[in-house]
Amino acid sequence: PKWRKNQIIQTTNTFERVPSIMASVTPMQTIDDADTSVNVTFSADYGEESLVLLEAHPDMLETITAGQSVCFKASEATDVVLCTQDKTFQVKHADISDAMYLVPPTAGVDDALAFPKGVKREIVGNVSSYFELTKASPRTHVLPTLLAPTAFSGPENESDLSRDAMYTMNRLEEEVQASVQEIRTALDDMHAFEHQGYWRILQKPYRNEVLDLILNSAVVEDWDLSALKLDACIASLPDTPDFVLQTVLREFGQVQDDGSYKLETRQVARFRAEELLSIGSGTWNLGSFMDSWQAAMPDSMVCDLEFLRGLALVDRPVSGAGDGQGTVTYFCVTALPLDPRQRFAALFQARHEWLPADIAPYLDDLVTPTTSKEKLLLKFARSFTRNGTKLYNSR
Repeated sequence: PKWRKNQIIQTTNTFERVPSIMASVTPMQTIDDADTSVNVTFSADYGEESLVLLEAHPDMLETITAGQSVCFKASEATDVVLCTQDKTFQVKHADISDAMYLVPPTAGVDDALAFPKGVKREIVGNVSSYFELTKASPRTHVLPTLLAPTAFSGPENESDLSRDAMYTMNRLEEEVQASVQEIRTALDDMHAFEHQGYWRILQKPYRNEVLDLILNSAVVEDWDLSALKLDACIASLPDTPDFVLQTVLREFGQVQDDGSYKLETRQVARFRAEELLSIGSGTWNLGSFMDSWQAAMPDSMVCDLEFLRGLALVDRPVSGAGDGQGTVTYFCVTALPLDPRQRFAALFQARHEWLPADIAPYLDDLVTPTTSKEKLLLKFARSFTRNGTKLYNSR
């Protein structure tokens, strides 16, 4: 089939489980055995291209038999995918070496494979290829790119944005090659929110400004950062929209049983670290960075270098840590290529040798249902041991 850009072919719950038998035959040929002969002819509406076989993956088949819908999603830049309500499958076209003619079962006969004597059978179609399905990762990495042009940066800037550039959920379903559930999960992971019918994200500088306002208000009002109340934030910051405050609290904290938000030390620490690392060249003396980082944190929160995984590279001198030496360099995973080969090239350009624990956070987003971090490392890196320590370098 020729797929056009962003084409969706929706199938509904009208699937009929009609059994068929496929026999390799030639026109007007009879099939003989010891007991019977069957006259097989081409039907009047026979069409070679009218039928297509689709490999029935168990998860997809379960969806269809449950009466739910599936859909094909196509794009000019990528392969076709098939989506259920919660899974995505890559669709590949495969040829069949032998001609396969489809003969429907005989009406009124329970056994679909039976060829009653004297009953003429008609060939209704020929299948020369089929589509095979492989579980695939949802292609939700495009969401930040789609939502970034209309990121929310304050009520005063909304008039500058065109509604035509914004995305409803229906439009996202049309343009993103992923299931509905996978799209919603990705939106939640990136802290997107629905506002006036459109899905939006916060512009990063604006988000940072709002978090600063919340933290400053917490100091002034003597709020407990483990039990921040949304109502209190709204009352203290009346110029900031309610949904913005809630989005920031949701991104940097966890909602408690009583509806309050507990700010997470790791999230706040990474926010402050990125602020510092964005200054100048992005490289700091380790000791100076730790002092500035801790000074920027609330008194109740303590920094830990573990919080920098996937955000920065920490290089210590051979003499060891704790002497104020070494460097911290900004190196964020979100800025790296999504193509695995290009990702590893960027990693080994930044650092010739990697410890397993250091490289792992830079591979998490490349993992798919069929590709683990171990497989990626085996394919694109070489492991070796030095002084009892395992390391990876470029192949």
